[in-house]
Amino acid sequence: MEDAQRLPLSKLVLTGERHYTRNDDIRQAILALGAPGTFMTQDVNIIQSQIERLPWIKQASVRKQCLMN
Repeated sequence: MEDAQRLPLSKLVLTGERHYTRNDDIRQAILALGAPGTFMTQDVNIIQSQIERLPWIKQASVRKQCLMN
């Protein structure tokens, strides 16, 4: 699984209450990190920290979930 094209990150699901933060704000914060890694290489802790830097975000939880067909 060293091929960078295998298992690309392909989906972002946002849940929970967001009264003052738009989905696009969160998306832009993640994109500011640069090109996403693959499922195996992406560090979800980095994404979580980036989201938690946004105003009005008290806590974020980021996890990987493999959905195989």
